[in-house]
Parts: sequence; structure tokens; C-alpha cells
Amino acid sequence: MKWSIKLGRVAGIEVYMHLTFILLIAWIVLSHWIQRESIAATIEGVAFILALFACVVLHELGHALTG
Repeated sequence: MKWSIKLGRVAGIEVYMHLTFILLIAWIVLSHWIQRESIAATIEGVAFILALFACVVLHELGHALTG
């Protein structure tokens, strides 16, 4: 996984984040900045993507731990 960053280990399962995820965060920040939206709107957009990422990770960990 040369394009991934290791985030840690949960119950013996290694968790990685692909570098394109950082591009997604940058795209959200830039799109809010270009549209001249407020800092609060930018933070909300980034927080939404991070929360979505956390939900997907928890969902996949559920599969790994029960399978």
C-alpha cells in the first residue's frame, strides 16, 4: 500500500488512509474558498467528510470483527 498512510491498529486490524482522501479534503476546502463561503461552512464540509470516513471505517471494522 504505497499510496496509503497507516492510521493505526484496531483489535489487531491495521487501518490505512489512501492519499487521495487528502485530495478530497483539499478539494472541499478549495471549493468553499473559491465560492467565498465562510470558514464555518468550510469546517462543516470537512467535518462531514471526516464523519463519513469514520462511519465507513466503523462499518468495515464490524465486517472484519464478525467475519
